[in-house]
Amino acid sequence: MRFEPRFVEFEADTGKLFVSGHSWVSEVSGRETRHDRTYEFVIALRDDLPVIEAIQTYEGKPRTKEVLERMERNRKREEERK
Repeated sequence: MRFEPRFVEFEADTGKLFVSGHSWVSEVSGRETRHDRTYEFVIALRDDLPVIEAIQTYEGKPRTKEVLERMERNRKREEERK
């Protein structure tokens, strides 16, 4: 597996840093498949040094605060339809 970063975004409201790009996975046959992937970091300063407090990775675009709020609204709408 390899990762090619394409975009970096810092979200001040949450303190999250998003690094998104393309993830390539090599199959036994030598064929490679590409997926959009995001690495999400929470970084804090301790004694003036950066410390990674959390890291999460997932397929797709960054799940910023705005995106998560939109996903939650959509989820609630779907529940109301049932």
